Amino acid sequence: MGNLSENKKFSHKALILIVISVILIIIVVSVSVMICYEDDVGYNMIKNIKADSYNNSNKTEIKGGTVFTGDSLVEFYDLDKFFPSSNFINRGISGDTTKGLRSRVYENVVSLVPECIVIEIGTNDLNEDSVERVFARYKDILMFLKTALPMVRIIVQSLYPVNHDVNLVSKMLVKNRNNDNINRLNMLLKEVCNELDIEFVDINPYLKDENGSLKKELTVDGLHLNDQGYNIVTEKLNEVLSI
Repeated sequence: MGNLSENKKFSHKALILIVISVILIIIVVSVSVMICYEDDVGYNMIKNIKADSYNNSNKTEIKGGTVFTGDSLVEFYDLDKFFPSSNFINRGISGDTTKGLRSRVYENVVSLVPECIVIEIGTNDLNEDSVERVFARYKDILMFLKTALPMVRIIVQSLYPVNHDVNLVSKMLVKNRNNDNINRLNMLLKEVCNELDIEFVDINPYLKDENGSLKKELTVDGLHLNDQGYNIVTEKLNEVLSI
């Protein structure tokens, strides 16, 4: 009877510890998300440090290659893994916006004198800005690149869909982003790419579920892709990059 009683006490304590651990994990993840994705002074400092690091790396990089640039969806894209036989350079910065990319694009990207630039940017802007203003800044980036590097090949990726209902952090992470605005911006980007003779790769439809949201099996949090998602992106980009 003594051992049975002790086992019950142990099980009760273990259950309490598990519950407390789960609560702590949720709190830590939630705080981490807020710290990482709020566009505050601290996070802007981190972005600036990354941009400066890229500038220093550019001094020893081989010129004339392919540069990927944009936000976290680019930074988290393991180019060495998905393009093992290509010497692609990653210049993505987590949390970046069209405004941020415009401020660093000359030093981070143009200074490399690339033959090809692959861009994915804009979803962070849509968290707190209108489609029209985001599009205006995006167009300015494209026109600047065309002027700075008249012979460069520019490939614009469509913005990816989002999903607010993947897990506990999805709503807090995805926030005000919505697929209607993403679709509108993609439509405008496709039009301006045609106007400026820039290649537009519409990957968005291949990532959507039947409701137009990012497929749950392709994402870790409703915003960022997992390897399965990046496999689709790689497949679609390879169709263009191999030309």
